[in-house]
Amino acid sequence: MRIVKMIVALCLVGSMLGACAKKEETVGLLTIAIPEHPLSLVPTRLEGREATFVQAQLFETLIILSDDEFVPLLAEGLPVCDESGTKCVVSLKSGITFHDGTTFDSASVVYSLMHLIEAQSTDWTDSIKEVKALDATHVEISMNYPDGTLFSKLANPMFAMIPADSDENEKLEEFPIGTGPYKFVSGGKNKTIKLTRYDNYHGEKALIGEVAIVKTEINDALTKLRDGEVQIVLDVPVDAEEELYEVEGIQWVQGDTAATAY
Repeated sequence: MRIVKMIVALCLVGSMLGACAKKEETVGLLTIAIPEHPLSLVPTRLEGREATFVQAQLFETLIILSDDEFVPLLAEGLPVCDESGTKCVVSLKSGITFHDGTTFDSASVVYSLMHLIEAQSTDWTDSIKEVKALDATHVEISMNYPDGTLFSKLANPMFAMIPADSDENEKLEEFPIGTGPYKFVSGGKNKTIKLTRYDNYHGEKALIGEVAIVKTEINDALTKLRDGEVQIVLDVPVDAEEELYEVEGIQWVQGDTAATAY
């Protein structure tokens, strides 16, 4: 099945597969070819474009950057900081569940942020001193110093939310769990990653039912794209543009340093 509808393809190139809610018909299965297999699908161990793309389908952050503006996603609103800029309170949305059915609440936010801080002592985390729950839907972030980049950090995929205690002994490596529009079915090192629509998603439901993400050498990927065996190929060499334009039904999306064909 070759997908030629622009609305589907544009949603896939973006941060979430589930953003295709305005399209009328449902697509059953979509196959994506990627050049390298993600080293990890866990936010705290995020590395590489491929991992970022896959993780964006599974995990979500408290806030996101949309059209150069920070907007709440899992948070009810943007963090509110005191005059000193060292204490910020985040109000959380209610009624959201993770893929395993557990409730998204302040305990999961505290665990997600503190787990990242403990895992990575870098410029991205050293401004955050402590995260504590005020009640089930409010979290206070205490800062070591005022940080004008706090919103950017909270919107970064590394700061995605995971269930409390879910990554003890790196358990999430085997079965990632988030709040995103798709949930993990199966996959592993050099194995096809299979995702399925999360029907209890808190936002607009995805209209693509199943997704298969396969590591494929670029020439094989382009052949399969022409034959309709895959519908999206990430990181297509720019010099393949002219060749792809000659294939009926294939669209080309150009990025700063790479491209995607679908």
